[in-house]
Amino acid sequence: MTLRVTLEIVPFGDEDKKYKIRQLDIFNMGIAPPTKEGWDRGGYHEYGVIDIDPEKNTGGLYQETVLHRRWEGACELVAKVIYGLILPNYN
Repeated sequence: MTLRVTLEIVPFGDEDKKYKIRQLDIFNMGIAPPTKEGWDRGGYHEYGVIDIDPEKNTGGLYQETVLHRRWEGACELVAKVIYGLILPNYN
């Protein structure tokens, strides 16, 4: 299952002129495996992210993943993606 986050510009509230400026597809990769040291990551799921920038015609799959507990909610997951993956790599 994929959580899609779409950012659009709506010039002066005119829906007919809206256009997409960014899209994030966040997908569940399953329960997070133990760390290399053998520590259990109980309750965490691992999420992959595809980042698409239509204005620059760029995008792709991030090599890093995000750890998240489902009970923390969708907004927390989106925040982890933005602060953990998107902003550190933003040019």
